[in-house]
Amino acid sequence: AMVAARDWYGFYASDSKLLTYGNEEHEARLKNTYFEEHKDQALASYQVQLKQLYDNGVTGEYKQYKSGELSGTVARTLGLDESSDGVTKVTGEI
Repeated sequence: AMVAARDWYGFYASDSKLLTYGNEEHEARLKNTYFEEHKDQALASYQVQLKQLYDNGVTGEYKQYKSGELSGTVARTLGLDESSDGVTKVTGEI
């Protein structure tokens, strides 16, 4: 992933048009060109990131919580007391 990022920034910096403000369309074309030229490398980088997410428990499946479990999980994740307003707001949004 580090090599892919380094290569992208090297490719990006090689185009002097990007040094001026307001070239979003040109930047989008450049990113597309880079992706087409380095597709395998870019996909390998994404694969590493997705594997890290999976290894950390992100599977794309939803976990059903029993009553009261969600606020405890949110509190632990955010490092807050379970009875705090922040936990109440987050669980309310979920």
